[in-house]
Amino acid sequence: MGRVDRREIPRDMSGGNRYLIFLRRSRGGCGIPYETAKAELISLFEENILDIAEEYWTKHRLLVTINLPPDEVKRRAELAGYIEAILSVHEEPYMGEELRSQSKGRWRVGWVRIGDRRRFQREIYLQDDEERLRLSPDKRPFKVEVNGKVILAKGHKHHRGLSPLDARFLLNLARLKGDELILDPFAGFGGIVLEARRRRLNIIASEVDVSLRMGLEEVSGGRCLIADARRLPFKSKTFDAVVTEPPYRREQRGAVIEAMEEICRVCKEEGPIVMLISQSMAAEAVKRLEELGREVKGAHPVRRHGGLICRAMLF
Repeated sequence: MGRVDRREIPRDMSGGNRYLIFLRRSRGGCGIPYETAKAELISLFEENILDIAEEYWTKHRLLVTINLPPDEVKRRAELAGYIEAILSVHEEPYMGEELRSQSKGRWRVGWVRIGDRRRFQREIYLQDDEERLRLSPDKRPFKVEVNGKVILAKGHKHHRGLSPLDARFLLNLARLKGDELILDPFAGFGGIVLEARRRRLNIIASEVDVSLRMGLEEVSGGRCLIADARRLPFKSKTFDAVVTEPPYRREQRGAVIEAMEEICRVCKEEGPIVMLISQSMAAEAVKRLEELGREVKGAHPVRRHGGLICRAMLF
């Protein structure tokens, strides 16, 4: 059983309901580190988690006490990228009676025996796999202009697509209230923009690659522009938050690091900056942002296609 970092959890133990939470172990053939999935859970429920009674990091499973009713737990879980299922649980002394349950793969529903206790487990949230697959970059065509013609490109092939689960994770790290004005200055194929719009968040997409204009206009509902992230056409402190995934190519590294100053300029000082950045570029980005007065508040590994390791970083 893994250790619980008590600094992450408020210690008020009164009230609350118990939930068995199953975190995703992979998406799109890429593994999801346990601590990364747990970080998203904390970001969604941190003020309401009273206790983590059991934590099995090898199984991506936690038994958590949350002072929220099932309907609200389900609503928040629907925003998550890395939560696969949540079960409400109720425990009683086990008196030797026959218990019946049904296997659902990683979990069981119904009555199960836990030592000298019996536990009733009921599904209250299951991640929608059909929606996840429909929105994945290798399924979602994106309009790209090439030599005067419009082609329908797929994300992973062109290295500009972001999994919808990763996009949800990045937005959750920002801990948004819902009324913020958000900027994605490296919008690419619009994965973050699509998820923000699904949540009815106010987001503007910016991208330097003019060939992506038509596709971005479509996914952003027209709230996009072609602009160099090093010279953004916005007044200082325009945005409440920045959530983005800079390009990973080696030849673009200098431009990405140079853009950090401009990103800090257009974001309010108290506003979160969340970036999914390649591990090879992370140290340089952190150094520059710290020089600009930002501090690292979170850094979580995210595995991408092709063996690429990235860091989801909160400043």
